[in-house]
Amino acid sequence: MAEFNPSLAQAAAAAIAGAVLMAGGLAAARRLWRGFRRRPWVWRRRLRRLPRPGWTWPDLALILAYIGAAVAAANLLAGRCLPPVWVLAARVLLLHGGGILLVLLLRRRRHPRRLPRRLPARHPWRWGVVFYLAALPFVMAAGFLNHALLRLAGRPTALQDAALELLTTENLAVRLVLIAAAGVTAPVFEELLFRGMALPLAARSGGAIPAILATAAAFALIHLHPAALLPLFVLAVFLSLAYIYTRSLGAAIIMHALFNLVNIALLLLLF
Repeated sequence: MAEFNPSLAQAAAAAIAGAVLMAGGLAAARRLWRGFRRRPWVWRRRLRRLPRPGWTWPDLALILAYIGAAVAAANLLAGRCLPPVWVLAARVLLLHGGGILLVLLLRRRRHPRRLPRRLPARHPWRWGVVFYLAALPFVMAAGFLNHALLRLAGRPTALQDAALELLTTENLAVRLVLIAAAGVTAPVFEELLFRGMALPLAARSGGAIPAILATAAAFALIHLHPAALLPLFVLAVFLSLAYIYTRSLGAAIIMHALFNLVNIALLLLLF
């Protein structure tokens, strides 16, 4: 396991970065709140008019079955005497690459023609940054609460397996694949799955607010990491809000990628 023993310079740099992110987060959260107070009908209208891409529950079941098969195949590869970078690259290609391809194929089947854009976001990448920053204070508070609850329960609070692998490996290729997966393939696939498919389906069945909470809970649970359960739940709520407000998966993908990459940068800075 990676030893947590940062130098004074590393701790100071991390503290400064955290303070800057927190200040930006509070400013972004204040901006979103003021916008909601001035124009609450905008949020209500967009909650009522979630994007309806035409997915069905069998489509989602097929994607979930594929995920299970991809994880099983990746575990079989891990038992082979193969270089670690090959196993990792195969795992990323099977789970994320194959999942993205399957979603796109299903979308092509459902929508052979290009759909007209409705209420397009002018700058989805900019809104992705705003929602990422706005989520940070709440995600950090949830993280402290999660940590305190686990301590009270006597449960360990280790890092996620992928983070441990990133910190402990000396193979540069493995690190690059992990960073690419965290910054590109995982955000794209998970946002297609949770915000692009599951959220509209759940909203059609039970309403927007229950759908946001249900998909956020599923997003947190699927990562299989108790130490990050509450922070991931809060993050997923904000990812859904970013998607609903902008009607663009691009904003949610940018937000998700920023969250992963900034966390990686802070980990590499401290360890």
